[in-house]
Amino acid sequence: MMRRRRPSRSSLLALLTNGPAFPISDPNRRPRRPAALSSIIATVLLLAGCTGAAPGSSAPSTAVASLAPATTAHAPVASPRSQVPVGSPTASAASVPSVGSIVPESTFDAEVSVGTMVAADAAVWVFDWTGVTRIDPATNQVRRFDLQGDDGSDRPSVLGAVGSGSIWVSDFDLDQVRRYDEKSGALTATISTPKPEGLLFDKGALWIGDHRSGSISRVDPKTNHVVATVKVGTEGSSGPERLIAAGGRIWAGIPRDLAIAGVDPATNRAAGTIPVIFPGNPCGDLGSFGNRLYVSGCASVQRLGVVDIRSMKAVDSPAFDGHVTAPVTIGHGLWLGVIGTESELTALDPLSLKTGRSLPVSAGVPTVLLVANKSLWLSIENEPAKEAWVLRLPVSAFD
Repeated sequence: MMRRRRPSRSSLLALLTNGPAFPISDPNRRPRRPAALSSIIATVLLLAGCTGAAPGSSAPSTAVASLAPATTAHAPVASPRSQVPVGSPTASAASVPSVGSIVPESTFDAEVSVGTMVAADAAVWVFDWTGVTRIDPATNQVRRFDLQGDDGSDRPSVLGAVGSGSIWVSDFDLDQVRRYDEKSGALTATISTPKPEGLLFDKGALWIGDHRSGSISRVDPKTNHVVATVKVGTEGSSGPERLIAAGGRIWAGIPRDLAIAGVDPATNRAAGTIPVIFPGNPCGDLGSFGNRLYVSGCASVQRLGVVDIRSMKAVDSPAFDGHVTAPVTIGHGLWLGVIGTESELTALDPLSLKTGRSLPVSAGVPTVLLVANKSLWLSIENEPAKEAWVLRLPVSAFD
């Protein structure tokens, strides 16, 4: 994939922590945080107060409120840079990372940092710092969309979703979710919503983690209107983060409350809250296996929160030798990334929570995992070198 000039270390750190318009000293500004997991980012997160609250936080409300729609439609006209067809994936380079002795099926370049990977509409979608890349699993051909705001400026796009023929991106700084046409990359609508974080398209709707209001909102893609907002946590910083669908519910990690909370999409009502076992801190990505949810913590947390959504109880908070990613299911087990002194992918038994074999990751740290089309898609980031990749690995190598 063609690579643009990357920001300098100082400018990248400023973008990751504050965005272009806010000083680092602003106590009311929550840092934009893609999947970069370096110690520098962890330190900034701690200084900004985005770690979870101490045990004993007040119980969340379960009231349901409908919001008046706030949306702006746009003529579907793509900017000249909105779509960049690209040919084959990266061929080879000395700095390209590896996972043990596994030979990748393909290796793709990414831009600065990958925040979300989604399998939807017969493709794998990779959301990074400047846009999204569509990968055709049948051919490994890629198509790049540089997603811009309605003023034509580049906007962060690391948290996104795909559904209803559209690409959806949350913008925490501008209090909006933007909708782009899946085929042209043209901006088609802007939906106003307070401090959006994680996005999920499920049950024919777009779900938004409203980070500061302690809520999860539902958007009807037919109208681009917010049709329901469900209170699932307390208000304030470190609210709902990433989302996952499991057991017929929509779930979000809420680091402020040290809990995972759910919404019933059939009724648009809160489906209960499950406190995680301290010192777990549910501010990362979520994975699932059977009736269990697994949520990683903030960059400084070396724990994996595990809860049971059938009994609505916490199971455990196993510790690792480093920060962990959310796990993915392969066969009858789980795999997750561990970022410590050395980086690796580690097998985890979903029931006993005992670790199995590990595979070293070279040239970077694992950030996001996705299983789709009989492959494990793994994003790897080398923050000091400002390099990032997506590796496509045969899932059979992890059975």
